[in-house]
Order: sequence, then structure tokens, then C-alpha cells
Amino acid sequence: MLSAAAYQQKVDVALRAIAKIRGIDGAAIVLVAQTLSWGDKDTLTLQGVSLATSLNADETVALVAAAYQNKVGVAVAALGKIRLLPAGGAVAIASQLTWGDKDTYLLQAVENLAGITGAEAAAVVGAAYQQKAEVAKKALKKLSVVNAEAVVAMAAQLSWGDKDTVIMAAVPKLSGLRSSELVNVVAAAYQQKVDIATALLPTVTELDATGIRRVAGQLQWGDKDSALAAGLGALTTVNAEGLIGIVADGYQAKISLALAGAPKVSDLTVANAIRITSVLQWGDRDTFLLRAVDLVTDLAPGNVMALANGAYQEHDQVLQKALTRLSQGSH
Repeated sequence: MLSAAAYQQKVDVALRAIAKIRGIDGAAIVLVAQTLSWGDKDTLTLQGVSLATSLNADETVALVAAAYQNKVGVAVAALGKIRLLPAGGAVAIASQLTWGDKDTYLLQAVENLAGITGAEAAAVVGAAYQQKAEVAKKALKKLSVVNAEAVVAMAAQLSWGDKDTVIMAAVPKLSGLRSSELVNVVAAAYQQKVDIATALLPTVTELDATGIRRVAGQLQWGDKDSALAAGLGALTTVNAEGLIGIVADGYQAKISLALAGAPKVSDLTVANAIRITSVLQWGDRDTFLLRAVDLVTDLAPGNVMALANGAYQEHDQVLQKALTRLSQGSH
């Protein structure tokens, strides 16, 4: 080869030679670069990339591998020559780089991606080094469909608070999830599980008490109360059995949940009101029954005493309120 015939001016000869090749491709550039040493490889490959009309991902992988110390410079320069960069191609190119150079490349390469799947986005994020979260946020914008599966897959490639950063960035695009999908998203988070749960619970399709409880089951302590309240607030109606489950799962806000849910109970009979108090303690029973007196659908002389007897200490107050309602003709 021409460049091999030279001695100290190999790179100069090689540069003049590739400038004469019309429509030079990646393979030709690599062949010439292989005749050079050290930094001359970088000089040649960078110039060759600038002369190429177009390149594909496979050619770029070979070019980066052929470079010496400026592999990332070659990789970035080649981006402008690749018309359609597949996610797998970006990952393959990044694999030829080390440490922070992976991030430098991927943060720019991800801008050239379009319509990628969740699995592809996860692979791109996984190929990064220290800036996985930044790559993930950019990849999020390139997804063909932003859904729970894609977001969970991306979060699995991240650590600690970076999981939250990316999931929270996806929240505005995640409305309309099923409760089972939201369970997976919340489980994939790190410290902001409750923020994610409360933001998305009101948007869940066909939300019911069971779904709310499953999502809240991913949380602890007071966060559980917050999620249960957000889900209950999104319901227009709930049956007694559903409210009992929600209240039972509460931590410190059981009475607040019971009171918030009472007006929504579709079958709030005297018997069911008493059943709801079974998951409350002490004075909270009284607080609930004093509210339920105004809402029960079957209040009658025959069940007034049963309602009053369900109280803890406020038996007489519940009885008086029930009798007053009956005297006013409210049944």
C-alpha cells in the first residue's frame, strides 16, 4: 500500500491518498489506518471520517477500533455521517470506548436515535459509565411509546436516586396505567416511591380498592397512608368491603381514610357501617359512626340500637343523632 512504502511521512502520504479516493468508505479508511502507528491512526481516521459521504454503525465500530487515543473523537465525528443510527449500533460503538468517553459519546449519540423501544433504551443506558441518568433522560424522549415496561427497564440500569430521577421525568407521560403496571413502576423507584404513587394513582384506568391497596403495599409507614388517600380520592364510589380493606391497610390515618371514604360507599348500610368500625380503634369508632349516622341507607327503629352499640364511648351521642334523623323523616 502507498502509505506503507513511506517511512517517516506515512501519515502525510496516507492523508493525500485517501483524499484521492472518491466515495471512500469506512472499510478503506480502516485499511489505511492499520498501516500507521500511534497518534497517526487518529489523524487518519478523523480525516477519513470527514471525507466519507456516509457511514453505518458497523463501519463506525471498525473505525473507532482502528483509532489510537482519540477513539471518542472518531466516534463523535462519525455521528454526523450516520443517517439512521440504531440503538444497538450506538451500544456497539460505545463498547469500543472506555470510562467517561462512553458517556461523552452516548450523550450525543442518543440525540440521533428515534422511535426506540424500552429494551433498546435500557441497553443504551446500560452502556453508559457514570452519567447513566443523563443518558436515560435523553433516551426517554426518544421512546416510541413511553409505558411502564420501558420505564422499569430503564430504571433497572440505574442506581439509588438516579432511579427516581428518571421515573419522575417519565411521570407526565405515564397516565392511563393499569394498577398492576403502577405497582411495577413504584417498586422500581428508590426513595420517591410515594411521590410516584400519589402522582399516578389518580390516572390509573379502572382503579378500584384492590388496585389502590396493591400500589400502597409497595410503601411503608406514612407513605402508605398518602398513597391510600390519593387512590381513594380518585374513586367516585367504593363498596364497604373495599373501604374496609383500604382502612385496614392504613398506618396512622385509618380514621381519615374511613371518613373520606364513607360518602362514597355504595352499600353503606347500618351493618356495613358497624363492619367498617371493626378496623378502627377506640374513639375513632365513635368519630366514624357519628358521621355514618347521616349516610347509612337503611336507618330504621329496628337497627338504631345496633348502630349505637357499635360505638366505643359515645353510645348516647350516636343514638341521639340517629333518633333525630329518624324523627326528621330521613331514612
